[in-house]
Amino acid sequence: APKTKIELTKAFGANIVFYDRKNEDRELIAQEYVKKFKASLIKPFNQVETIAGQGTLGLEIGEQIQARKSISSDSDSSIDAVLVPVSGGGLI
Repeated sequence: APKTKIELTKAFGANIVFYDRKNEDRELIAQEYVKKFKASLIKPFNQVETIAGQGTLGLEIGEQIQARKSISSDSDSSIDAVLVPVSGGGLI
């Protein structure tokens, strides 16, 4: 991961676990971490909670558009495009 992403993630209080992609299994590392710290593993895709959270994206965009319309004196406060990073594709 880029240094900036690592630093900002740490700034939010995250404990980052680095691993060797060629020689270590991240799923196994995650399971061991969950067991050791009695944590919850939230996968970035294919998990009900993740999908439900991502599903609110459209609602949040709609709310922001409505809020923009209510405070804008511009008669055309419509949105022409929404740009969303796709990365692994779980969000889209």
